[in-house]
Amino acid sequence: MKTLKAFSNFQTYHCIKYVVLLIFLSSLLNNKTYCLIFDNHDFYNRTDTTDNTSIKITSQLTNGTFHGEFEWLISPLTETDIIRGHLEFTPKANAMPCSNISFIQITRLDLEFRGDSKWESGEYPRELIKTSDNENAVANFYIDHKAFNGSAKQQLSPFFRDHWPNPNESHDGYLISDNELKSASLVDYPYGWDSETGMDRIRLEACAVCRSNMKNYGCIKWGANRPLLYSTPKQIFIPETTDEPSPTFTEALKLFNNYYGNTSI
Repeated sequence: MKTLKAFSNFQTYHCIKYVVLLIFLSSLLNNKTYCLIFDNHDFYNRTDTTDNTSIKITSQLTNGTFHGEFEWLISPLTETDIIRGHLEFTPKANAMPCSNISFIQITRLDLEFRGDSKWESGEYPRELIKTSDNENAVANFYIDHKAFNGSAKQQLSPFFRDHWPNPNESHDGYLISDNELKSASLVDYPYGWDSETGMDRIRLEACAVCRSNMKNYGCIKWGANRPLLYSTPKQIFIPETTDEPSPTFTEALKLFNNYYGNTSI
């Protein structure tokens, strides 16, 4: 849920440059550059809307089709910005059969002028399972989950809908046969885009996974940016899909399973 992400093997760069015209902070704030970097993919196919506050994509992968809808909204409860992400994966009839397909999502949240967010209290375990920079992984991504629901070495599900089911808007899928299949979907509402929390960027990578054997069907990377000082407009990063999870995703899932003792996953 509330997070941001960067990815390895980066080839496509989406960079947003801040020039903050505040004289008393100029030495600290001027020329700050943010980059969102995604892997290119041969099957990538998207349909953009006319502005950057909403995007729809459809992407054909080896094992199925991804559909994504992303838009900035105003929360009716708090009257603050939220971004809604709706992901849907439909398996091809000839893909690997599975009785339950669901999503696992990694995330990273950045704060304006302060970098990676730090979790406390019941969500502190997120700090213990964040990725580190190395040859493959990018730092500070973690499995998107409710950490206060678990504790070390007590098995906890990495699947997004086991923490935020959103049953009126999303569902798990399956592939039994050519004539018996159902898409899997995920709906997420990252929030906290206000001066109190200071969140200004979120990055995510969600993968459709078979629950019984943890085999992957495909992944989508998405995210958003909303500078608190509005030095650039609100943006939704152009999503990209891949047949395989990024090394950062793989590392984040390994750290999650090690911490919660998920030996069967």
